[in-house]
Amino acid sequence: MTHARILRSFALCTLLATSAVATGCSTDVEPEEEQVSALLQALPKKNELQIKLPGAEASDSEQGTAEQPLVGEQAEFYEITRDVASSVNSAAHHWLGIVEDITDNPPSAVSNTGAQWGPHTPALSLLTYKFVVTKDSQGDYGYALVAKVKNQPDQSYLPVLEGTASGDPNVNGGAMRLRFNNLHSLDPSRNQDGLVEFSYGSDGLAWKLNVNFNGFVDYEGDGPIDALYHYRELADQSGDFAFLTHSDVQDNNSADEIWLMRTRWMAGGSGRSDVVIVGGDLGDITVNASECWDEMFKRTYWTVDPGYISPAEGSAASCVFDSAAVYY
Repeated sequence: MTHARILRSFALCTLLATSAVATGCSTDVEPEEEQVSALLQALPKKNELQIKLPGAEASDSEQGTAEQPLVGEQAEFYEITRDVASSVNSAAHHWLGIVEDITDNPPSAVSNTGAQWGPHTPALSLLTYKFVVTKDSQGDYGYALVAKVKNQPDQSYLPVLEGTASGDPNVNGGAMRLRFNNLHSLDPSRNQDGLVEFSYGSDGLAWKLNVNFNGFVDYEGDGPIDALYHYRELADQSGDFAFLTHSDVQDNNSADEIWLMRTRWMAGGSGRSDVVIVGGDLGDITVNASECWDEMFKRTYWTVDPGYISPAEGSAASCVFDSAAVYY
């Protein structure tokens, strides 16, 4: 819940409650306010769509810049995992922020089955937005952020964010899609394109987040990118992050290789990454590599097969996870 929502809720309690209690305000809340609050609770929170990697808040200058770290220097696979996690996190953060900005205001319309906010045109924006949340007969929720060029008719609205969430209190999760393809068609000056899809929820033991990048082009116009990401966070803040993508590992502007990378870490930050790289310029060669690091994210072990790529370093006994594990 944002600070604005907390303050709004607090003000409502102060005005309507005859007596305050530690757990909230009295039941004398307007039905419409209760309905709107329930609708907003179905929306994903920013932290629910975040990959939380230990040490990811540190700046690049703090992380070190060695291209090929030695034992005791910053772990290279940790840095790759951190950078990939940051890119995935940023995909949802901006648009959920727009939704928060819109829904921090009172809705423009409320019905028995939903609510609408907007039209809302940010300062200096070419686009006008509306946000709608609905509840179906089964008690499940759907929501959409739609946009149009601000001087165009309402028939030109296109969804740029859409999702669903279960109304079952025993089910904690949902799905969301970012339609950068629609955003690009509305405003071709924006470089972003493609789709980013999220599914998230708890299985009772771990929080899980799956992200699919489909033909995604980023803010710099780089891409298109096709990639799958799987993230698990346990209650003790240990975690597991795996992704499948393609990139030019050889960095020679030739064919892309396919990467499969899995990183696991303990609550204190020590961890291990295992990688398999195939295809592209590698031909029939399969590259298997592993790297381990300590709680300060310093490399303690490195091995790669074929060994001619770079020599092994450190001791496998230093790894907090004993064996390589790329696949779930």
